[in-house]
Amino acid sequence: MSFNRRASAFDLARRLFTRVIGSSPIPTGQSVALSGDEAVGIVLMSGDSFGSSEGLSGDFGGALYPESIALWLDLESPDTSTISGAVAVLGDRSGNGYNLTQVDGTKRPTYTASDADFGGRPSMTFDGVDDFLRVANLPAWEQHTVCIVMHGGGGPGLYLRMFDYTNVGATATTELQMQGATNSIVAEFLNTPGTTYKAFAVTAGVTRRVSAAFDTSVGATAIPRIYLDGVDTGVSYSLTTAGNGPATGPMYCTLGANVLGGGPFNGKLAEVIVYDRVLSGAEIIAVDAWLAARFP
Repeated sequence: MSFNRRASAFDLARRLFTRVIGSSPIPTGQSVALSGDEAVGIVLMSGDSFGSSEGLSGDFGGALYPESIALWLDLESPDTSTISGAVAVLGDRSGNGYNLTQVDGTKRPTYTASDADFGGRPSMTFDGVDDFLRVANLPAWEQHTVCIVMHGGGGPGLYLRMFDYTNVGATATTELQMQGATNSIVAEFLNTPGTTYKAFAVTAGVTRRVSAAFDTSVGATAIPRIYLDGVDTGVSYSLTTAGNGPATGPMYCTLGANVLGGGPFNGKLAEVIVYDRVLSGAEIIAVDAWLAARFP
């Protein structure tokens, strides 16, 4: 069994799911024959194994459900670039070209090539003062699921934005934040005129995988649950007001602050994946398992 490092990861994952299992997990007890690098993108769960004497080596380059990935921000993307030890461009591996940038050299997050907090993979540190990265002119995704690998530094302040997706008028916003004073994570949805959010405790200085699904479609009255390290937090959202559809005007995605640069995040991010639909609970758990193997 052999593996190619990252080359054509999306094509490999699509080929695997199309030829072998479609979009469903392999049933318990069933074996499938894989050749070469088709194994990229498989999530190994407890009790799973490869029938090969060569063992498992190489880098897992293929994320799950690639056909639904709208934005994949990855420090190992070929489009990522650093200047003087700071991230100037954060590459988008989705193929859509939505790279995040920061032209101001004083507001770029610090780059770490090998971070022990993320299994030796790269990370970027936001200083909690004015660091952020942003991209404009994104589509308005009515439904989307956000998966983040983060390491919170805690500290004073409220609404410390890890992820912010909004239009300039902020009439439709989804965010993942830290409440610095309480070291809690908040998934917030602002859908004028209704707002809803849910906070849950997280220990500062610990690496976490956070996933939240958002539905802003017309008439939507509930947002699915959020997951911490693959575990359902057990609380569903209810919107104050039914969803009013996609936002008007260009959408922005910002990491480390809100769209205007406020609410700066104090901590580290290693990976952000945005799907253009609401993933099911089982799918979120599968993505989390893939991220856990990627960032042990």
